[in-house]
Amino acid sequence: MSAKSFIRNFVSRMHAMDWYMLGMLVIYSALCLVFWSSIPNRWFIVCENLCIAILSLLVIHFLSGRSQTWIKVIREFYVLPFVYPMYAQTFLILPYVRSTLYDAQLESLDRWICGGNPTYMIDQWSSPLLTEYFQICYVAFFFLPSIHAIVLFKQQRWEEFEQFSRMIVFSFFVSYIAYFGFPAVGPRFTLHNFATMNSDLPGMWVTTFLRQSVNQGGGIVPGLAHPELLVNRDCMPSGHTMMTLVNIILAWKFRTSGKWFFSIVGSSLIVATLYLRYHYLVDIIAGIVCALLMFVIEPWVERRLHAARLVSAMDERFSKS
Repeated sequence: MSAKSFIRNFVSRMHAMDWYMLGMLVIYSALCLVFWSSIPNRWFIVCENLCIAILSLLVIHFLSGRSQTWIKVIREFYVLPFVYPMYAQTFLILPYVRSTLYDAQLESLDRWICGGNPTYMIDQWSSPLLTEYFQICYVAFFFLPSIHAIVLFKQQRWEEFEQFSRMIVFSFFVSYIAYFGFPAVGPRFTLHNFATMNSDLPGMWVTTFLRQSVNQGGGIVPGLAHPELLVNRDCMPSGHTMMTLVNIILAWKFRTSGKWFFSIVGSSLIVATLYLRYHYLVDIIAGIVCALLMFVIEPWVERRLHAARLVSAMDERFSKS
């Protein structure tokens, strides 16, 4: 088999999620090369991306077209475990590519929209019980897409399962890239006293633990004198809002049995991003807009990738005949 024929055959077996994964690896590796002298972890990022790329290519080459269920599951959804490493890489790169913070501008937009600061306005309705509920809902962000995927998988709704996973992965990657537009740390640092958050906005039983878990996941090491210098700059747009709304819309589109659960908890989660001082109102609005755009952009991208795959398959077939 010639090199050209091999490439055509290989491309014909690639799915949209393969392209999304490899695209992210190329973008982040390219950023490291362009800003090589500025990014401290450049070697780690490039080497990690190379390993992920090699693994992806091996999966595509050796597992495509297999009929065994467990192999098909690995082939279709091997990308999912790499979503978080891409998130982590975002904040190994972003501070050195985009050092300016846009919190002041986002705060000004909030005041223009509301005539005041929304996080102060909402404080009048705060209570330990409400804080507890919202903190639990906020953390549910990390589980809602997985629960939805499990429901679709158990019901063997393979077409919806594939579409759901493809949309979720694409949306996550787009949200990571969008953070480079307007890096911000959020109102819990700029408008409120982060050090007294537990006493200013107390919960009841698990709020403090969950809050600390979120802090550590966002890059805040306990005991830091200036945590705002290290926290992930992932406020704009609100990824929590964006991904949660995508999940809710897909639940109604697929008529998933848990659609009311996803809607109630998801809507509470979106409110929680403001109530708990993680986001500005404009972040939430941007997250909603981005979520809606995903239902236009991702299908458009997928159709063109699918067309390219068909062309490669036809070229390979003709070359053999």
